[in-house]
Amino acid sequence: MDAIKGVLASMEFAKFNVLHWHIVDTQSFPFESKAYPLFNNGAYDAYQRYSQNDMKDIVAFAQERGIRVVPEFDIPGHTMSWCVGYPEICPNKTCNSPDGNNDSPDGILNPATNMTYDIIEGLFKEASGIFTDNYQHIGGDETQLSCWDKTTSIVEWQQENGYNDQQTLLYFTLRALGIMKTVGRNPVQWDEIFTLFKDNITTSDTTFQVW
Repeated sequence: MDAIKGVLASMEFAKFNVLHWHIVDTQSFPFESKAYPLFNNGAYDAYQRYSQNDMKDIVAFAQERGIRVVPEFDIPGHTMSWCVGYPEICPNKTCNSPDGNNDSPDGILNPATNMTYDIIEGLFKEASGIFTDNYQHIGGDETQLSCWDKTTSIVEWQQENGYNDQQTLLYFTLRALGIMKTVGRNPVQWDEIFTLFKDNITTSDTTFQVW
């Protein structure tokens, strides 16, 4: 908490007004979810989580300094930590590296079950009660689609729908953008989504961030 507030204090002096907070990633799920408490199992340990009061405190501290806080929940990739608590929304776990200490983008969500989208929507609604900015980042980068090919149920679902991996990713992305509308937040995504789907997704659907 002190480190984040130190960054925000420095941002105020430098006149930066947006903190992009990549609050969950492959390695850990430190966001405290009361709606889906098993996500808490994806944190490094019980002492390395941000409580909802912690996060609200950061948002308030930032707002006092004229700084917006935009959270990122990267989907469908970078989600190995999601799979710890809710393996039902993930592919065959053997396709993901067990090494949560590295910087790889391991983990991808299961696009073939409605449970995945139900949990995403519930989690994002919960987050919208903490992060008040109109924008929320939903990632979209570094998706390891090969995991889908190693999961029989996903392959069968793709065959039933006539999808290859790229079409499946587009299907997932469009559903995620629909969820953002339901939640009432403007989505932000990495430029890989534009590179892959510029004929299907435009700047009227999402904001593209270049990294």
